[in-house]
Amino acid sequence: MFQSLFVQWSILQNDSSKQEPWYLLQRFTPEEWNSSNFASQKDLQWFRDSKYGMFIHFALSTYTGKDLGWELCYTRKAPDFGHGPIPDSVWTKYPEKFSLEKFNAKAWVGFAKKAGFKYIVAIAKHLDGFHLWNTKYSDFNIMHTPFGRDYLKELADACHAAGMKFGIYYCQRDFYQPDYAPVDTSMIEQISDPPYYRAKPGIEKILPGPTHQKYIDYQFNVVRELCSNYGKIDIFWFDACWWGACSRRICGNPKSSPE
Repeated sequence: MFQSLFVQWSILQNDSSKQEPWYLLQRFTPEEWNSSNFASQKDLQWFRDSKYGMFIHFALSTYTGKDLGWELCYTRKAPDFGHGPIPDSVWTKYPEKFSLEKFNAKAWVGFAKKAGFKYIVAIAKHLDGFHLWNTKYSDFNIMHTPFGRDYLKELADACHAAGMKFGIYYCQRDFYQPDYAPVDTSMIEQISDPPYYRAKPGIEKILPGPTHQKYIDYQFNVVRELCSNYGKIDIFWFDACWWGACSRRICGNPKSSPE
């Protein structure tokens, strides 16, 4: 089964080579761009040549037989729309069942090597907000489950021991974390087409919600944890389109290009 996916491009402020809609283009000043630690050409070439990698898509949605958090969370925060099928009071209790009796990181990595995979990317957090590692920034994590161990660390250690390249998938959306508010809902009307919102009449600039800076600070801390505590990270896979107000920036009116 195939479905359409959005591809987001990070580009320089004045780059006119991309013709995608504004909400799929995140623009950076030259100063911001030059301060980033981009992958080397050697590493990029390794990724292009590897081709065959294993994604371990495993999270709370395992209990529903659905595809990750989108088919789990009843509450979907703007600019995302609609509702999931499972009440929040139900799915947020799933960690109480999280026991993983048969988990064996060394065996998983061994299977991947035998199958010819060149790297493994494991989910650390999907949009359900559940942390599959021992984070100090939220109690909604795997250490507070019957399993009670750092799943991500065991998998990372097994990859490093076996010489398997290791990557982390991290979803920037978060329908659990209370401060997540990438757009101020008092400034928008939700619509059915991307980017799923537009400015209310008279609104010239759409701001993040009043709590969203706290979420950005939290996100900085957890990403730093992931990049600091799990050995060499060969791939860091961010998931979530940039809808214009998901960072510290203020975006322009969605009817036109952002400032």
